[in-house]
Amino acid sequence: MTQTRVILIGGALATLVLAFIGQYAPSRDLLALWLAADAVASGNPSQIFPPLGDTFAMRPPPGWYERAAELDQLGEVYPYIYPPIWAWLMAPLTKIMSFETFRAGAFALNAGLLCATSYLAARLAGVHPGSPSTLRNWMLVALALILVSQAGTIALRQGQVQILVAFLSVLALERAQRHHPKTAGIAMGIAIALKLSPLLLALLWLVTGHWRAFLWAMVVGGALGLASLIVAGWPLHAHFLALLGAIDQTVLITTVTYALDTLIGGWSLLGAPQMIPIVPPEMLTPELTAALEEPSANWLVLPKPALYAMIARGAVLATLILSAFLLRRAASPEAAAAAWATAMTGIAFFGPIGWAYYYIAPFAFAPLFLNRFGIAGGIALLGAIGLCYVNPVKQMLWSTLGLSPMQSIGLATLLYLCLMVFTSLSPTSRKSDDDPDPIR
Repeated sequence: MTQTRVILIGGALATLVLAFIGQYAPSRDLLALWLAADAVASGNPSQIFPPLGDTFAMRPPPGWYERAAELDQLGEVYPYIYPPIWAWLMAPLTKIMSFETFRAGAFALNAGLLCATSYLAARLAGVHPGSPSTLRNWMLVALALILVSQAGTIALRQGQVQILVAFLSVLALERAQRHHPKTAGIAMGIAIALKLSPLLLALLWLVTGHWRAFLWAMVVGGALGLASLIVAGWPLHAHFLALLGAIDQTVLITTVTYALDTLIGGWSLLGAPQMIPIVPPEMLTPELTAALEEPSANWLVLPKPALYAMIARGAVLATLILSAFLLRRAASPEAAAAAWATAMTGIAFFGPIGWAYYYIAPFAFAPLFLNRFGIAGGIALLGAIGLCYVNPVKQMLWSTLGLSPMQSIGLATLLYLCLMVFTSLSPTSRKSDDDPDPIR
């Protein structure tokens, strides 16, 4: 039996196993997409977005709890915060399959996409497929960090669309580097139409000379946006944009956010937060309480002070400027990959609500530390992980610096950002004077 057949058969068996496991994943983020599509299919498109408020409380439309119970999905329910077109495209599926079937398939697909993202990150960093041991080691380290951290575990368990966004973003960067602008632009355009943050990555293409890829991304993203406007109408999009505005003006502090908000907000420097229980008290029933994974879970929200909001936006802009500088002077694929990882990490860390799964793509580049710095890079990487997950380390930070476990995660992410910058600037990756053209 040829090696190709072995890989294909092994992949098919793995997909079946993962699809079976996926039946038991709660997939609550995926459920939000399903409930929005179900609302469209039922003729209630106005019910796909939650009511607006001064802050984003991460609450779904009120009727979704009952609808989830009707679908035998009793438990946590989260809001849908994607462009309307995806609910419209998903609506027919709610009529021809069950949510259990859908989430099992999505789980298998997402597991494959995490592996593919790690592979593409290696390719972007210049790891040649002809070096199977190097490629294997890269993927093992990248997947270990993704799956040991909350980035991958939460994304897989909840069926997060961010897995697809991460894959499309890294695919776009890898294709652009290998001079396939059309494929790169299409992938980035779809990513932008799912979540707006990849637009900032596309803007960096203007600095690196990938004009055609950028134009393709704008055409594809714009076409999907126009299609969304046509099928859903302006009022629903106005509500969606207002919802994004509320998110931008909210500091949300949880145990699964790796962000400046978590680091600063945990010291109560931004004001007194409001505690939001996982389910509104008036909606709780004995059956629903029994179905919740953590009945006492909650998160903290508070309005983002104007000055702090301006500082955070400035930090995102500074990240883009720094990343553009790093990309322009990158003299190797490794240095360019570290610059892209810097951009993705900074955008997530300083942007609104830096959920753990926003770091799937940045963490796929973690093997750069080992490639560039050997044992020292491995120690630095383990140190960053230790800040997040080793209890004695967290206790030491709590007693000496007053850092809560949530703030430890925020600090670890900040250190990760700094390590990526240092990797791109390391002497062995600097552009030589006799090499006028940086590798893009």
